[in-house]
Amino acid sequence: MKNTFKLFDFMGTPVYLKYWFFILLPLFILQSGGFTEQGFLTGLDWFLSIFAAVLLHELAHTAVAKKLNHYVGHVYLDVFNGAAAIDTTYSSYKDTILIVFAGPLSNLVLYFIGYYLGLDIFTQVNLFLFVFNILPIYPMDGGRISKAICQWVTKPTIGRKINGVISIISSVLLLVFSIYSSMYIMAIFCLLFIYMGYTEIEQKY
Repeated sequence: MKNTFKLFDFMGTPVYLKYWFFILLPLFILQSGGFTEQGFLTGLDWFLSIFAAVLLHELAHTAVAKKLNHYVGHVYLDVFNGAAAIDTTYSSYKDTILIVFAGPLSNLVLYFIGYYLGLDIFTQVNLFLFVFNILPIYPMDGGRISKAICQWVTKPTIGRKINGVISIISSVLLLVFSIYSSMYIMAIFCLLFIYMGYTEIEQKY
C-alpha cells in the first residue's frame, strides 16, 4: 500500500499504518497544553489510546472473518479511520453481522478493561468508538449491521432502502447534536453520512 509501512501480520493478513496517522500526535499535544512535559504526556496518552483502540477494533473484525473462512486482504490505520479489507460479497447476513459487530464489541470490552485499570483516556476513547460505531449510520459498523438485518427480514433492495432512511434520520439527529455540542468536524462527517444514506436509497440494484 502507498504511504504506509507494515506493522506485522495478523492471522496471515498484513497490517499497515499510514504515515498520516502520526499527524495526530502533535495535534493531541497542542490540545493537551502544548509542548510541556504534561502536555506531551497527555497528548501521547491520547495518541496511543486511539492507536490501540482502532487497531484492536480492526483486528477483531479480521479475527472473526478469518474464523468464518472469509478472505481479508489487509488491515490499515489512517488519520480518520481504520479498515479491514474483508470480502463479504458472498457472505450470509448472519456472518456479516458477526464480522461487523466484532469491532464495536472489542471496544466495549476494552472500555471495561480500561475502567478497571483506571486508564481514563483509554476508557473515553473506547466508549466513544463503541457508541459511535454502533449507531445505525451507514457505512459505519452500526449502519452495516442494520443494513444486513433489514435485508435479511425483507429483500435486498427493499432492505437497503429502508436502511438508507434509517441512516439519514440517525445522521440528522447526530448532526443536530454535533452542532449543539460544537463538534464541527463530526458535523461535517454527518453531512457525508446523509449523502451516503441518500445514495443507498437511490441505488437501483
